[in-house]
Amino acid sequence: MKFKYTLEGLDCANCAEKMQSAIAKLHYVQTVVITFADKRLRVEMNDDDELRFLAEAQKIVSGYEQNCRIVQEEDAFADINVHNNYSMHHHHHENKNQLYNIIGVTAVGVFLLSLLFKGQIRLVLEIASYCAIVWPILLEAYNNIKSGDIFDENFLLIVASLGAMLLGDTPEAIEVLALFRIGKFFEDRAITRSRRSISALATMRPDKAHISLNGAWIDAKPESVKTGDIIQVRTGERVPLDGEITAGEGVVDKSAITGESKPEFIESGNEIVSGSVLINGLLEVRVTRPYSQSTVARILDMVENAPANKADTERFISKFAKIYTPFVIGCAFIVAFIVPLVLGDLGNIRTWLKYSLNFLVISCPCAIVISIPLCYFAGIGQAARKGILFKGAYVLERLRKCNTAVFDKTGTLTDGSLKLLEVKAAEGFDSENILALASALEKNSNHPIAKAIAIADTQKYEVVDYKDTIGKGISGIVEGKSVFVGSRRFLEENGIVAPDYSGIFAAQYVAIENQYAGVILLQDTVKQGAAKAFAELRHRGINRLSILSGDQRQAVETVAKEVGADEAAYELLPEQKVEQLARLTRNASVIYTGDGINDAPVLVRADVGVSMGQLGSDIAIEASDIVLMRDDLSLLPTAIDIARSVRKRVVEALTFALCVKLIVMIMSVLGYAPLWLAVFADTGVTIICVLNALRVRVK
Repeated sequence: MKFKYTLEGLDCANCAEKMQSAIAKLHYVQTVVITFADKRLRVEMNDDDELRFLAEAQKIVSGYEQNCRIVQEEDAFADINVHNNYSMHHHHHENKNQLYNIIGVTAVGVFLLSLLFKGQIRLVLEIASYCAIVWPILLEAYNNIKSGDIFDENFLLIVASLGAMLLGDTPEAIEVLALFRIGKFFEDRAITRSRRSISALATMRPDKAHISLNGAWIDAKPESVKTGDIIQVRTGERVPLDGEITAGEGVVDKSAITGESKPEFIESGNEIVSGSVLINGLLEVRVTRPYSQSTVARILDMVENAPANKADTERFISKFAKIYTPFVIGCAFIVAFIVPLVLGDLGNIRTWLKYSLNFLVISCPCAIVISIPLCYFAGIGQAARKGILFKGAYVLERLRKCNTAVFDKTGTLTDGSLKLLEVKAAEGFDSENILALASALEKNSNHPIAKAIAIADTQKYEVVDYKDTIGKGISGIVEGKSVFVGSRRFLEENGIVAPDYSGIFAAQYVAIENQYAGVILLQDTVKQGAAKAFAELRHRGINRLSILSGDQRQAVETVAKEVGADEAAYELLPEQKVEQLARLTRNASVIYTGDGINDAPVLVRADVGVSMGQLGSDIAIEASDIVLMRDDLSLLPTAIDIARSVRKRVVEALTFALCVKLIVMIMSVLGYAPLWLAVFADTGVTIICVLNALRVRVK
């Protein structure tokens, strides 16, 4: 069973990693993921005893952060008691931080007051100031030590500040603690800002649906509405479920779903997707999907679970942090005792001890552990607001490395709807008459080709003796004339010889009174902006652009030429598409973009599978790594930009954090780094790295 919770009061990214490791050791837990960026705990268990898990997990969580509480998300608004508990813990956390800040300000005031005195009075005031400001830090360190986590930033800072006091540098010890509290204040604000800015998508979640019951409209949870039920959507409301409009009209804003800012007019007969907002109008909608399968539910699920699918860089950082801190502590010990012993400088061991204190403060890896996941989380949130859904941080890593892009044709590069190209009449026949007779027959068929021809039915001729030969063609009597419309083979089976127009996307042959009359040629049109998207992909270093299609040669080659593809393979079965992709992936990293059921095997096989969310099949969406919610290929270059922007921020954060820490360590050994600079190398660097993560932006 799977459960999802919020960790209210979670403050430390390093602690979050340790909580995750500890919970994973519970024998009935199969998988567990804690993401610091959104304070989420996701767990899958082979046991349905949720109460036991909550009790044991809460004990683990409290061991690392005493004021951290596990809150059940699904009950947060359904049960007033749980909601009150949620609010109580939230306010308790806020009040705790306010208290710590007041104590810190008071302690600094007492310290400044001590500067007016000398002797014993000054010493007493300094000690009082130190005790006041170190108390909350000491409490956090004590709780972590009880959980077996000794070398966290709180413990290291206490050791360093006590060492400074014992060495007679009480003012410096107080200054360091004050700087640490100030740094934590700004760090909390920066992280809170990042969470708010990248979690705004949660507002898409509908809170109610107006459902028709016994002639009246009542409010119900979207989860309780069934397929086929009629719901009402009012002006200003968010559409709770996917459906088809049965009555009314209005203007809808789909920007939260597709990233398209232009409002769209909709009316009876149109489809409407959940998560969009009705700007004006009143609609009645017949629900076509349950909430769990609705557009908004699937988007939220992909966005919320994406941080759990970690990138290789994130996994490396988690392992790195476990090695890094003990290593630096070992260096601090060497600086304090081994170096003066080797140099024969034991007379100045107090100085070497002071240098080692800086190592202790610098060693905390929070700047790296916090900022790297935030970079990925910010990128995923930025993409979702533009209508691009990444299914995990790993996708961003793969996407930035891709140098080849492969596309399906129909529905991906083309509109997927046929348009009349030309009517070629045989000698003695009139093209307009051919089209009129054929369209009268075709209006009785639901085939895509038939629908494209039926549009031309302006004469409204009556049809009798209508017959549909599935997969071949149709026939009937129109205006007293026997008419056949279908494939060349269909006509030949009825004893009618026709010329060969194969190679065109769709050719419908027409026979009148058992004589070949002409052919209606149709073609799928290339999507607006497809050629521009190909050019933009080349500009981003995608040096090979290919098309794999099951359509006929001439149609595929025509599209390939129009969009600027390097190569095109045609008349491929799904398994042949997989074979072609395997050939392309031998020496390249490949993006494959498709929208149909037959694209699913290729989407899975590609390094990065991209599906078109608006027109794509459910199977293709499930098989892909990226979903483009708007039927717009320009989103693909944007997705690459976001992936590369995230990578840039990750490299910046790593380089900056490690370089600053290394420089301060070297300065410390040389005697040029006061303790406050070590605090900057810890807390200050964390603040800068968190703010840097928020710079993931694209035009």
